Amino acid sequence: MRDRRSVSARPLRAISDHVGDALLRRANGRRRNLRMDGLSAVTVTMLLRTIYYWRAGLGQVSRPRFAHGTAQTIHRLLYGRIDDVNAGPVTRAPAKRPPRFPDPPTSDRGRPLRPRGERTRQALIDAASAVLLERGYHDTRVDDVVAAAGLARGSFYRHFDTKDHLFYALAEQAAARMIESLAAYPEDTGVHELRRWLEQWFDAYRANGGVISAWQEIDYRDPELAEYAIAVAATVFDRLTRIVSRRQFGDATVDAIALLSIIEGVPYSVLVRDALDERVAIDASAVVIRRGLLGAPA
Repeated sequence: MRDRRSVSARPLRAISDHVGDALLRRANGRRRNLRMDGLSAVTVTMLLRTIYYWRAGLGQVSRPRFAHGTAQTIHRLLYGRIDDVNAGPVTRAPAKRPPRFPDPPTSDRGRPLRPRGERTRQALIDAASAVLLERGYHDTRVDDVVAAAGLARGSFYRHFDTKDHLFYALAEQAAARMIESLAAYPEDTGVHELRRWLEQWFDAYRANGGVISAWQEIDYRDPELAEYAIAVAATVFDRLTRIVSRRQFGDATVDAIALLSIIEGVPYSVLVRDALDERVAIDASAVVIRRGLLGAPA
């Protein structure tokens, strides 16, 4: 059953896109203060996305705890880590099993495929990814996909019932690839290592840009896809919580929501909405993560 909070959070997601883009574009247009404006834009994007994910139920933390943890993050970002002021004792979440990677809302026909069938199915998925990037979800037709794949129209319907079913397969692959990229998050979170990982993360995001853009385009209108998006976010969130927990202070659950908000929201604004120079975004994200979330010098 859908959590009603996920429904009420969706307009906030649209607001975060609008406000975040406005700030990022403002940063892009003011070269003399580009670093500071980039930091401001990334911070606001983080805050808006963090509220969205919290209202969607991610982490299941109370409002006072969420507000306190977020305030500590912003205080660290502004003033650096100060023990017993913005770097309190560890707040531990109850031990639980890591979430299972979710199944997509609707799979394809489900029968075993021979190698040739697998190749055909993957060709359709790859073609759809390219077409989505160019046309967007609503303007992409089945005929466009089969033409890009060099296949007959009948090949499509041997593997997928509708365009939606094809998109679910695309979303599943994109989500799996992004989660795999998290495994490369550096144990040593020095500034150079973190920037290098962020560059790789942006590359992975770019490779799935058509799917991610389409996902943003339709997830407000598709309850099943919205639920799947939250389930994927929960899987990513579990991994991020483990990453943040290494620092041994503060509320890792709240700051994992913030970290998810940065690595999801900033690349989307940069690569899909073209709202800020990528290098500025990576540098600013590294500062916010290191100083605000990890309590390290920027």
